[in-house]
Amino acid sequence: MLVMNKTLATRRSIRGLSLVELMVALAIGLVVIGAVLVSYLSSSSNSQQSTSLAQMSEDATVALNVLRGQIAMVGYSRPIGTITATNSAGNPVEVLNRAYKGFNNDSNDFITGCDGGLGGFVDNRAKDLNISDLTCPTSATANTDPDSIAIAYEADVDNTFRVGTAPNEVPSDCLGQELLPRTETGIAATTYVASNRFFIGTNGTTGQRELYCQGNGGVPLPLPGNDTINANSTQQPLVENIVDLQITYGIADTQVTGGNTTVLKEARRYLTATQIRALATAVPPSTDLWNRVVSVRICVEVRSAKPAAPGEANLNLGGYVNCQGGAQRPTDGHLHRSFWTTVVLHNRIS
Repeated sequence: MLVMNKTLATRRSIRGLSLVELMVALAIGLVVIGAVLVSYLSSSSNSQQSTSLAQMSEDATVALNVLRGQIAMVGYSRPIGTITATNSAGNPVEVLNRAYKGFNNDSNDFITGCDGGLGGFVDNRAKDLNISDLTCPTSATANTDPDSIAIAYEADVDNTFRVGTAPNEVPSDCLGQELLPRTETGIAATTYVASNRFFIGTNGTTGQRELYCQGNGGVPLPLPGNDTINANSTQQPLVENIVDLQITYGIADTQVTGGNTTVLKEARRYLTATQIRALATAVPPSTDLWNRVVSVRICVEVRSAKPAAPGEANLNLGGYVNCQGGAQRPTDGHLHRSFWTTVVLHNRIS
């Protein structure tokens, strides 16, 4: 009898789980696994989002730093003494003489721009020095297409990358291409002029928009009066994932004192390139308008290098304010962000 009781006890102790117990255990296990999976996916999505936002911030920082550094040089040229000039009242005045005073002494040949210039100006090689005569493209969507800008300044081995071997180093353009001294009217001997234009172009390999630059460096030097960038200078992308560039220009008022008209040193209004050209036509002389630009406001729109996480671009996280100041949602499956900065042209207000 004792042996039989032990056998029954042993059988009860090794009996497995019932079907109900097994189903309950599986249900609990699935809940735990589901919670872990949701946490993992959320963490992965947040990590991808953080990576994309960091990448966009880095691309925007690089692009804006390049543009800021170049545009801030507008109008720069070293003083080489004084000369006697005639003011607007016809009276002689002593003014600083500079090594580079613009093409044919035209001080407007330091900055100009176009609205809706995807791919840059009509011919980015044209107007090496006389940039005020660069031709803008015509487009029915000029108000929303990316803008382009051209700048010129005296270049030296301190404000540009040095090219060559010391002590024979020479300055360069925005792409690090060697510049050669110019001999045109309005340029002192052994003076280098950087003439750079920035725009949004389409990469022929990837098909994506990027920030481009076309400089005037490289050899041979254009012949005097040719005013065309040499054939060895090519446009190249500087920063990828930059899909839009919008630019407005701070215009200073003028003041007449004793019959002499001077440009004040603060921006009173910001205009687009198209508005400046329209005012130039309505209020002669047209050469005064670009000469009154004392600051430049820049906006770049950057997109993420990789597509957004599934569904992310359709959520509020995917919304952003574009460079025109309007609420926008991306339609290409990537995250987009806009970044703004304002550059003061110190050589115009000093």
